[in-house]
Amino acid sequence: MPWLRLVAVLVLGSCAGQAQGARDAHGASSETCASVVQAGIALHTVQQLERASNALEFESVWQAERPSVAKGTIDHAQLRARIRAKTPEIHACYQAALDRLLAAQGQVVVRFIVDAEGRVPAVSISANDFGEPSVGCCVAKQVAGWSLPPPVGGGFVVVEYPFIVRISK
Repeated sequence: MPWLRLVAVLVLGSCAGQAQGARDAHGASSETCASVVQAGIALHTVQQLERASNALEFESVWQAERPSVAKGTIDHAQLRARIRAKTPEIHACYQAALDRLLAAQGQVVVRFIVDAEGRVPAVSISANDFGEPSVGCCVAKQVAGWSLPPPVGGGFVVVEYPFIVRISK
């Protein structure tokens, strides 16, 4: 199957950190987004990716825009290791929200494309039950900047990855 579903569990302590993103008059974050895409992706493609209800639909949208690009495969262990190495970036997204909320837990699930060079040209937030929209946006922005293992034999791969937070005191 050309798409993956992997799980990361982030266990966060209760230490203070730096808040990110713009704030309204009440201190709440005003930063929200449904996707993060690199330059050169058509607006209608972005909208379709945001509306995709599952990874297969997400893949179909991407392939329809790039019919000459084949689906690839990716080494799960190598991808998981690279994502785990990026945990501090994701931790910072959650920590900023935890500094404002008394109690929080949940997950942000992102779907993203890994292209033939290991870049992430498109990321969509498929779920965010953390209770803070800015967390999903922050996670999507972080993932969009990553360099990941390229698909074996080229092409592209769709990855669906849930970042799960459980507060540990």
